[in-house]
Amino acid sequence: MKRQNLIHVFWVACAMALTLPLQAQNEESTPIGGVSLALRASLSGVGLEAATALSNHFFARAGVDYFGIQSSYFDVALPDKKDKLYDAFGYVPDYHAKGKLLFLNGRLLADYHPMANGIFHLTAGAYIGSFGAHVDGYLVDHNGQPAVLKEGREWPVVEFDDQTIDMTDGRANLDLELGNIIKPYVGIGLGRAVTQRRLGYKVELGVIYLGPYTLKQDGKSINLGSNTEDVPEIDDAHRILSNIKWLPMLSVQISYRIF
Repeated sequence: MKRQNLIHVFWVACAMALTLPLQAQNEESTPIGGVSLALRASLSGVGLEAATALSNHFFARAGVDYFGIQSSYFDVALPDKKDKLYDAFGYVPDYHAKGKLLFLNGRLLADYHPMANGIFHLTAGAYIGSFGAHVDGYLVDHNGQPAVLKEGREWPVVEFDDQTIDMTDGRANLDLELGNIIKPYVGIGLGRAVTQRRLGYKVELGVIYLGPYTLKQDGKSINLGSNTEDVPEIDDAHRILSNIKWLPMLSVQISYRIF
C-alpha cells in the first residue's frame, strides 16, 4: 500500500512539473490588443511611447523623443582670400557664436519576437523629425568686441568654395540638419512592449540611418564642399558631419499596461 502511494505521489509530482512551465508561459502571454504607455530615455532624448500587441509575436509602437542643450560662446576664424573683410574692417574679424542642439523626433516601430512569449525581439521602423542645431553669432574684433565697419564701407559676405554667407549688420544665423526628415531604424532588444503584468521594461540597441547633412542660412542651403582646407574649423566640421551617416541608438524604458 505504501508502495502504491509512493508511485501515486511520484506521478502527481511529474504532472505538476510538466504543467508549471505551461502555467508560467500562460502568465507571460500578452493579451492581444493590450495597450501600454512607457517612459523612455535614449540617446535621442527623453520621451513617451504607446504600444499595442498585435499577437504574441508582433507589437506596434509609436512615440516621441525630445532633447535640447545650448553651448557657450566660441570663436571661428574666417577666410579672407580676396581681402574683403580686411578692406571692410581694417582687420579680419572672428565669428563669435553659440549653438543649440535640438532633437525632436516621432517614432513608428514594430517589434518581432521569434519566440511567442520570449523577451528577445527584433525592431524595424522609422524616426520622423529633426536632429538639428542652430548657430547664432556675430563678428568680433581681436578684443572680442563687435566688429565696426570702416567709414563708407558696406557689410561684406564671407566666401569659401564658391559659397557665401551673408554677414549684414555683422551677424549670421545658421541652421544645421543631420540627415533626412524620415530616417530608417533597425534594432535588437530585450523586453516586451506590452506584458501580462502591469509594469514592464525594455532595453534596446539599434542604429538610425541619417543620410547627408544640410546647412542653411535664412532657409537657403549652403554647400561647404570639400575645398575648405584653408579654414581649419570649417574643414574639421565638414569632415565630421560628412561622416555622420549612421547614428547608434541605445534606449531603456519602463512601461505600464493600461489594459
